[in-house]
Amino acid sequence: MDFINKALEDGKTILSEHESKLFLQSYGIPVTREKEASNKEVLLEAISEIGFPLVLKGCGSDLSHKTERNLVHLDIRSRDEALGAFDVIYGEVEKEGGAVLVQEMVKGTRELVMGLTRDRQFGPCVMFGLGGIFTEILKDIKPANCWEENYNIDDLNSVQTTINNKRYSQYKIYQATYYPLNTEDISIPSVPFKMIKYKVAKNPSFFGRNRQEDFKTFYSKPRVVRVVELPPHPLMNVVSVGNYSLEEELSSTNLQTGNSFTYNFKIIGEGNISAIEKPNLVSDAFFEFYPPNIRQDVNRGNNRVTGSKAFSYYIIPNEPGSFELGEYFQWIYFNTTKDDVSEFASR
Repeated sequence: MDFINKALEDGKTILSEHESKLFLQSYGIPVTREKEASNKEVLLEAISEIGFPLVLKGCGSDLSHKTERNLVHLDIRSRDEALGAFDVIYGEVEKEGGAVLVQEMVKGTRELVMGLTRDRQFGPCVMFGLGGIFTEILKDIKPANCWEENYNIDDLNSVQTTINNKRYSQYKIYQATYYPLNTEDISIPSVPFKMIKYKVAKNPSFFGRNRQEDFKTFYSKPRVVRVVELPPHPLMNVVSVGNYSLEEELSSTNLQTGNSFTYNFKIIGEGNISAIEKPNLVSDAFFEFYPPNIRQDVNRGNNRVTGSKAFSYYIIPNEPGSFELGEYFQWIYFNTTKDDVSEFASR
């Protein structure tokens, strides 16, 4: 692939959108019909080959944040619109060595982002998630001093709402529960959200389009959340916070020395399930404890994060006798219902 070799020779580590699609296409992955144009002659050729409606956007390996820079023009349906959009976009990208990508207009319910890198420590890594303008918005919103449980909204379905006696369509594009990692304030900044706004003609004509595309930027309100310190406790910096209960399962309560058994210690409830650590284990000469198998289930919905985390232990008794597992397994957490530190011990 000549364009990859050229990018490597030029010292580039990122391909343009058009080059990336050529790469995908070479592996049989369907992509949009498109053509890169650096002059109006090629633009008109692309219009003839692809047809309307079209999308025109800036294209280059160094171009990012195209929507914010007005380098993406959607739903173009005439030659004059295409020529006007070309002038606007090319006037911006020419000085950066870019071009104008002319492509067919397609519609879908999801916009995704994918990436691949080779990390020195982890090796080949693949990134996959919500794409488009949401990628930058979510990066700006997420506080650095919090653990995020993202509700992963897949579809932007509208909900009718009334504000000041006017009906609107409400779209929820992002929802998450944050768990503070320290006692610093949680700051959520004001984030710009640029949207297409159509001006509808007062006197529609039979020919041509009856609406004009325009842009309007909305801003979210900044928020600051104060974090309350936990009560003094030797483990206050490592305990989980939430409302939990304990479920246990023991494979046998009567066995011979040297015969193994399994013990499941399962924590269920509402809170930061992902951050739950394994129970404190007291070792002695009476048992051999093997590292647990861990199984986690997290549910996000109805403005709550719930689920479970199970630790399954393989244990071999070394000495005969009767033993209380509660002397070996303890798990301490901050109980949000009691507003105090609580402890689970095997029963």
